[in-house]
Amino acid sequence: MANFMMLGHYTDKGMNSIQESAERIKRFKDLCETEGAKLISYYMLMGKYDVACVIEAPNADIVAKIALVLGQKGNVRTETMCAFTEKDQINMVSKLNH
Repeated sequence: MANFMMLGHYTDKGMNSIQESAERIKRFKDLCETEGAKLISYYMLMGKYDVACVIEAPNADIVAKIALVLGQKGNVRTETMCAFTEKDQINMVSKLNH
């Protein structure tokens, strides 16, 4: 399984219905599970982004589909990247030719 960091900005529609956040987060978790992924963590942020989450999934295609479904709903715009753990990084670096 791979890890993905998804960052989000609320749209005007998302901010106007922010009181529905608890239900939207639940639906997001359900969507991840339906697609064979798992929402590992979810954070509300202060700063450049409004939300951040870590998703564990078998591949990037699944996370791309999740991002597209979220985009269709119109409450948040996302930016997603593959995330490597400390252990992953150490393993990759150890295989570099010196």
